[in-house]
Amino acid sequence: FAFKILKKSGEEAWLENNLVPITNSKGKIEFFINILRDITEQKEADIEIENQYINYRNLLDNSPVAYIIHDHGVCLYVNNALLNLLRLRNKNQILGKFALDFFQESDRKRAFERMGEVYQKNNRKNKFNTYCIIGADGTPIDVEVKSVLIKFNNKDCILSLVNNLSEQ
Repeated sequence: FAFKILKKSGEEAWLENNLVPITNSKGKIEFFINILRDITEQKEADIEIENQYINYRNLLDNSPVAYIIHDHGVCLYVNNALLNLLRLRNKNQILGKFALDFFQESDRKRAFERMGEVYQKNNRKNKFNTYCIIGADGTPIDVEVKSVLIKFNNKDCILSLVNNLSEQ
């Protein structure tokens, strides 16, 4: 287990404690070997990575611009602006679902073809494309979408920026 201590100097340190029981020939514990290791550097790096992740997620979640990250159309991440755009109450209503199901049927084929272009790294056409999506209440919403290939959870995924044209 890991724990934090305060050194005499007032500095904090993280220690990892490994306790190994040593048994006799009958299987009874004779004594324990206690190994303490200073993991302060590793723990501080882990905390920094966690803080960066939280900051990044807060930045995206609270952005006024709608974002979605998907893997071949399967929604992995959406921010609050996209939930508001689609008039959804929570992320569970879209995560794990096929993104193109939210598109008007007449736009699905074109959006699917664009997805293939992005995966083929064909970013010559990296411009906004207009589509009509359907909100949770059935309302059609005109949007423009710009997509790029990114690494997300060590996988090639698509990050799409979605602008609401209906408001303009």
